Amino acid sequence: MLRKGVERFLGASGATLPATAVAAAGITGRASVVVMFAVLAVALWLRPLNYAYWAAGMTTALSLLLGCFGQDAGSLLRTRPAAVAVGALLPVAAAWWLLPVPKRRGATGARRRVAPQ
Repeated sequence: MLRKGVERFLGASGATLPATAVAAAGITGRASVVVMFAVLAVALWLRPLNYAYWAAGMTTALSLLLGCFGQDAGSLLRTRPAAVAVGALLPVAAAWWLLPVPKRRGATGARRRVAPQ
């Protein structure tokens, strides 16, 4: 889970600049949809190699989608790496909290963490 979160963050962060450039190229209309599906197909094909490819493809597709609706993808994509980082950290924190902890003196892991010492 941690590895996938790191790969997702690296893929989204690494693709933010090229995705902004793709959106700034002015591809609109049907061409934007065709390029978006082509990018998603390549990202899906490369996903078994590394999850970062999927995150990069999704970031690029998001920039094309934003451009298709006439929004400024450059300003909106600046927050994507931060959002992906938060989205990667939350499941890791939840898994850390819920993972079984070896029992000590009859207390369960969750009770032992919150019980006063």
